[in-house]
Amino acid sequence: MGDRHLSEGTQKRGPAQLRFCGYTSVVSKTTGDPAITRLVESFANMGAPWVSGIRDIRSLARELRPNVIDNFKTSELYQKYWLGRPMTSPIFGFYSVCTIGC
Repeated sequence: MGDRHLSEGTQKRGPAQLRFCGYTSVVSKTTGDPAITRLVESFANMGAPWVSGIRDIRSLARELRPNVIDNFKTSELYQKYWLGRPMTSPIFGFYSVCTIGC
C-alpha cells in the first residue's frame, strides 16, 4: 500500500491507527552480524524473503500527517520487561515497532 493510499484512506474513514514493524538493516543485510544475515538468507532460500522495511518512520509520519503514538525497538521491551535476563538474540536490537495515529 503506497503513501497516497494510506493518506486517502484516513481522509475517507476517519481516525485510525497503523502499526509498522521494521527490520530495515536486517532486510538490507547491513547489520554487520553474520548470523542475522544467514537468518535473512535462510528465509529467502525457503521462498519467504524479507523484502521491505521503513528506515525513517518519523519522516513517513510527517508526510502522512499522523502522530507517532509509539516507536520502540524490541530490545527496549526486552530490557524493560525481562529485567536481568540476557538478550537471546542480537536481532532484537534491529527490530522496531511503531504505531501511528491517522
